[in-house]
Amino acid sequence: MPVAASLGSRSLEFIWSWFQEGLRGLRLRENELLAGSFTPSELEPHLLGLSTEELKALFSDYRAELDAAAALALMASTEAALRADYQNRISRKLKDPVSREFRNLRKSRKNRIRLDEDILGVWADRGRARRSAVAEFRGVLNYRDWLAHGRYWKARLRRPYEARDAFVAGSTLLQSVALLA
Repeated sequence: MPVAASLGSRSLEFIWSWFQEGLRGLRLRENELLAGSFTPSELEPHLLGLSTEELKALFSDYRAELDAAAALALMASTEAALRADYQNRISRKLKDPVSREFRNLRKSRKNRIRLDEDILGVWADRGRARRSAVAEFRGVLNYRDWLAHGRYWKARLRRPYEARDAFVAGSTLLQSVALLA
């Protein structure tokens, strides 16, 4: 069984499904509110008195926040799979070139292994397909860092990212390193 499938963290597919259900729930709630079938006493206080445009803007913000949360969860799950694989390769003392490089990293860096420079660096050196998968994941990783550290600076990203990008980049990377079937 691939390491990614045996992790305690949620799978990329589960997180993607959760995100899709969340979007559906938000659309349903927005449509209910726009239909106006509630009395003021049945509404949450922050919804009272909102115009149609304000309500649509609020739910657009909710969807954007759910997207950011899903992207963060997807990236965390991918990182967990990569780090678990790293630990597995070291503890099992596998003889393949990646495992050997990981053990060398462990000797030189001890427990200060970095995802981007160390783990992804080893995988990027292992063939063209993996290099492109690593490169795309690194782009989304910059987005993850911006999200995870409070979004207080102007993000310098290659392009705008969203949860779909995190799902595709994570899945592609895990498939390219044989952690996802």
